[in-house]
Amino acid sequence: MSHPVPVLLVHGEDDAVVDVSASRFAAEKLSGAGVPVETLFCPGLGHGLDDAGLSAGALALQRGFAEK
Repeated sequence: MSHPVPVLLVHGEDDAVVDVSASRFAAEKLSGAGVPVETLFCPGLGHGLDDAGLSAGALALQRGFAEK
């Protein structure tokens, strides 16, 4: 049986390119479809990644590879 791949969504709350509501909507829909979703919404961050987002991504990858 196939298991859904976990998804990490990282989004800056001050993103002027893609509104943060898009990631909130995606998280809701993915979760509703049974996909495990982790979110990180970064206050003061625009369209990019900061240290918190990079750390969250690294931890998500570590967890993913540890489960294999």
